[in-house]
Amino acid sequence: MCDAQLRRFPLSSLASAALPISFLALWSCGGDSSGSPSGPSEPSVSSVTVTPSTATLLLFGDTVRLEAVARDAAGSALSDKVFTWSSSLDNVATVSSTGLVTASANGGATITATTAGVAGSASVTIQAPTTGSLRLITTTVGRNLDPDGYTLQLDGTNIGPVGLEDTVTVSDLEPGPHSAALSGLSATCHDFAPDPVSESVIAGQVTDVLLGVECLGIPDDISLVFARGRQPDSLYLVGLADGQAVPVALTFHPGFDRDPAWSPDGTRLAFSRDGVIHVMSVDGTELRSFEQGTNPSWSPDGTKIAYDNLTRTFVFEPDGAAGNTFIGSGTAPAWSPDGSRIAVDDLVTQNQTDIFLMNATGGGRVNITDNANRADREPAWSPDGSQIVFRRLNRSESTGYDLWLMNSDGSDPTELLARPSAQTGPVWLPDDRILFNSEGNILSLDLSTGEAEIVIAGGSASYFGVTWRPVP
Repeated sequence: MCDAQLRRFPLSSLASAALPISFLALWSCGGDSSGSPSGPSEPSVSSVTVTPSTATLLLFGDTVRLEAVARDAAGSALSDKVFTWSSSLDNVATVSSTGLVTASANGGATITATTAGVAGSASVTIQAPTTGSLRLITTTVGRNLDPDGYTLQLDGTNIGPVGLEDTVTVSDLEPGPHSAALSGLSATCHDFAPDPVSESVIAGQVTDVLLGVECLGIPDDISLVFARGRQPDSLYLVGLADGQAVPVALTFHPGFDRDPAWSPDGTRLAFSRDGVIHVMSVDGTELRSFEQGTNPSWSPDGTKIAYDNLTRTFVFEPDGAAGNTFIGSGTAPAWSPDGSRIAVDDLVTQNQTDIFLMNATGGGRVNITDNANRADREPAWSPDGSQIVFRRLNRSESTGYDLWLMNSDGSDPTELLARPSAQTGPVWLPDDRILFNSEGNILSLDLSTGEAEIVIAGGSASYFGVTWRPVP
């Protein structure tokens, strides 16, 4: 039996028609006997807890991960709830859709997690420093060091004296770029960097700035200069006095110094530093940078320098107006003793490199070797200008470069020296000796005897690019 539910109907409706028995039964039981009762409802969210409830970030950009948990009225955790995260101050702290908070500015923000209309929150405080520091480090290398030290400059303002090997920390600097430099250097000392060193200050951090100084000066008895490889990744120039076997360091810069060339009067040295032509006086003063290039070569009168940029040859005046003059294609320029012509090597085809002559002012270019399947490179004139020594690679026969000699018009090419290893960088001395490089050694070939001997052995080092100093 079911509980009867009495319903009142107007008598007129009852009298108008006889109700079916099935309808009366349904009415008397109050519903459809075939329906099933509904199951228990899912517990509703009563509270949301965010952990940690407080957090402090000490640097802009720092982050903290917040976790949110929904609970029912009994305090039990409810799983599989999706939360919407928000920050009361996005300019102070932002929050991602997964609860990752990122510090943006100093201050405090309330981070809220909401699900099913119920919210919980945590307090985040940003206490980041707003300034940073520069640690200015001086280092001095070379000879003729300046005993008085230097004056330290920051953003163009003198901030005090500093020693040759010293460290000064400047604090409370605004974030962003700042420039540091040294002044008060002696005439023989030069900054590693020709311009002020710029570094960016980062709030809450100390940034190191290296201010290097190189002090120069070439001893009077140095007759030869060449490059020396050193580890891990730099080259410097060394010199050798007549009859000596231990080289003397001449440059100390941490970059790449190579391709030395003495001026005709022996008072200045040109070389390539990090791919830029430099010229210095023998006493270490007047170190100047000029054009990007390699292989500098002085004109006989010392007024011009030819150099290449790895494909083309240019000329500039170290004591004249700024700028250079393009004179022709080719590399490794060598000035003729009378100053009228310049010899270069130039790529003709993938398998052919030849020696060319051209006027010192450009034009008049002529190929004087023109040998297919050979690589002729690095010409060097005899002191009287009648011959040229060069290195040749015969791709069909040789395993390396050998020294060859020819007349200055390219006639009568003759092999001078064939060795198991390559010979490179020939230089013709006034006493009819030819200096060259081989396997990291500097050797001397006596043209009168045809014998070669080691001038200085490379050993663990590697020597190359020799230049002879004319007697002042």
